[in-house]
Amino acid sequence: MTTSDIITRVWGGVLHVKFQLDPVLATEECPFYYATLYRNSFLHSSLADLVQFYKPHLKDPSLGETPNWWFEFEKVPLKWNLPIGLLYDLTTTDSQAEKQAWELTLRYHDYPVEYVIPIEPNTNFLKSYWINQLKEACFILNGSSKLVMNMSRTETDEFYQAAIHKESVQYETAFRRLLPSNISSLKNIPIKIYLPLSNKLIQPVIANVGRKLTLGNLLQSLIPDLFPSSLMYTVAHPVSHGVVLPIDSPVVDLYICMKSLDAFLHISIRMIQKSDLD
Repeated sequence: MTTSDIITRVWGGVLHVKFQLDPVLATEECPFYYATLYRNSFLHSSLADLVQFYKPHLKDPSLGETPNWWFEFEKVPLKWNLPIGLLYDLTTTDSQAEKQAWELTLRYHDYPVEYVIPIEPNTNFLKSYWINQLKEACFILNGSSKLVMNMSRTETDEFYQAAIHKESVQYETAFRRLLPSNISSLKNIPIKIYLPLSNKLIQPVIANVGRKLTLGNLLQSLIPDLFPSSLMYTVAHPVSHGVVLPIDSPVVDLYICMKSLDAFLHISIRMIQKSDLD
């Protein structure tokens, strides 16, 4: 399978989602909203359609004009700034994953500010966040954010629209401008590793970037308790876009193929269950 094939599959991955409106907000007969959403996207990209659907069923229709909606899964608030697929991988267990649809609740009151970044009204918060992430990724890759800062407004808008509308070819064309011409010139790789059963996030600083550095080497150096071997998984699995990543994969290649729309490679660590070893 070629790099292009893997990138196409990453952008094409989907989740089936079943939304319900918070009963506190809803009239008595309120339907569910079913959607098939791309893993490599943000939940709030669908918010306008969702609120429009539920507007006739709101006890207070004026809520449909305000921005502070948030999503919840089994009483866990979901962070709007993380890709949908990552949220799913971080919050679901194997038994929950067997369900036909991911069941989420749309809420408004009691915004969980201690856990979810507040949304500023009258701003394109998703675009602003995405641009800031792109600048950070560019700085990690090159030691400077100038390549993003020097983009024209039109170039930035087209890049963002390609990310949001899943135009993978256009996105990859724009993204390649952020990479140095030679892999050996990479300063670091934008990676975020999410540990299980905690809110701990690791952003590794990779001193020797090159194709010889494998995922197994990286994980063993960062989290030896969970990855005592660089040759096989015995305690935990690294997952990205719902896929267990091969331990012998070069980290550079994984980044190129498996990065998310915010230009970071997100890896969630899942403990290996006994059933996985049978």
